[in-house]
Amino acid sequence: MEIGFEILHYQSTNDTIDCVNSILKYIDNPLIVIVDNASPNRSSLKLQQLYRNYPNITVIISEKNLGFAKGNNIGYRYIRNNYKCKYICCINNDTRLIDYGFKEKLDMLYSRFNFGVFAPSVKLPDGSIQSFNPQIHSLEYYEKEICYLTHANSLKEYHCSKGVIGKLFYYFPNIMRVIRIMKQKIRKPYPDYMLNVVLHGCFVVFSELYISIFEDAFCPKTFMFREEELLFLKTREAGLSTLYSGNIEIFHNEDSATNYSYPDQERKYQFMRENQIKSTKILIEELRKKNNEEWVRENQ
Repeated sequence: MEIGFEILHYQSTNDTIDCVNSILKYIDNPLIVIVDNASPNRSSLKLQQLYRNYPNITVIISEKNLGFAKGNNIGYRYIRNNYKCKYICCINNDTRLIDYGFKEKLDMLYSRFNFGVFAPSVKLPDGSIQSFNPQIHSLEYYEKEICYLTHANSLKEYHCSKGVIGKLFYYFPNIMRVIRIMKQKIRKPYPDYMLNVVLHGCFVVFSELYISIFEDAFCPKTFMFREEELLFLKTREAGLSTLYSGNIEIFHNEDSATNYSYPDQERKYQFMRENQIKSTKILIEELRKKNNEEWVRENQ
């Protein structure tokens, strides 16, 4: 099996089933490992029963919720230690393959760019491309972000602390969404290829170069958030490249698992706030180890 898929599952069974079905549809003979992150609704038992007769699908149940990085690392390590895969894809359960040429395009990109880590273009339910920031920021930026989060006790306060644009996103989210879609129709949001950039984390492909060096996919220090920047630091420090390409596209039912667990937006914000602060402090510590400004300039 040349390609393995690790799916991080939490609560939302239908999302995970749809994700698995998309892999089986678009990839010949895939290896699939589902990691249940201690779902309290015991949905892992349904998945085990559903895939019991699939020799290429394994369901692993974690005894506790380990968060994004450690949860993904369980499946990554299982595949790395038991199979010789050219690629290991760590993906959210609310993502879907939508391209019959996925594997062939991935091989072409690897042959051309020799990447360590890859991420594709991400299509959202409204038809737009998911936004992400491809650049690592300065220490000052992340320190300010902690300040914003520390003093913003509500979702409203957080958005309003970001100025006019933040207020528009809070008070007029539908209008801002329409504006984003219109802007993308006029101009592509990202180039076809971006080398050595911070990647989004919902669908990450690790190549054999990365797999041969690292026992874990993601930095295990965080519970959730800032995994992308920490992965960028880790990859570049090892002398490997990261690659984004719009030539491969996947679908993402964004925030499905988090919304399932936190249907109330204020509760979701408090969860986000607490973990963003913790993870951003970890990122700042890692940046300081790398002499921040000089290292960032050299790796952009």
